[in-house]
Amino acid sequence: MARAPIDPAAKLECVSYAPFRDGQNPLQPGLVISPEQMTQDLAQLAKVTDCVRTYSVGNGLDRVPELAEKAGLKVMLGIWIGTNRIDNRAQMEAAIALAKKYPSVISAIIVGNEVLLRGEMTAADLTANIRYVKSKVGAIQVTYADV
Repeated sequence: MARAPIDPAAKLECVSYAPFRDGQNPLQPGLVISPEQMTQDLAQLAKVTDCVRTYSVGNGLDRVPELAEKAGLKVMLGIWIGTNRIDNRAQMEAAIALAKKYPSVISAIIVGNEVLLRGEMTAADLTANIRYVKSKVGAIQVTYADV
């Protein structure tokens, strides 16, 4: 892993994390990233940051809070939102369960990643999803990410 161009004693506040390596991508049917692969990644990232931000809880990323806790990292947990309401609900429910299980690890939940930019959801529907998640996770911050 390349060293960050910062003071060697300093750490980045948070970095985006997607565990996919050569030949792996989130659109690959049935792909589940192994905990071992993510543990290796998180150990490396812990050298340069105290926090990781994910984009989804699919593909095995539902294990990130557990593994991040062991690596001493906080997590900004992403929920992938798109046009499929059933998949959206599954992502939200998984994230809610993780927030309840790892409240000291999950610092924020990000509901959707550029879903408005992609035109896959209305602002009203996104707002409803954000409010739903917020109503279930207590003091954990809930937000949305777009460019």
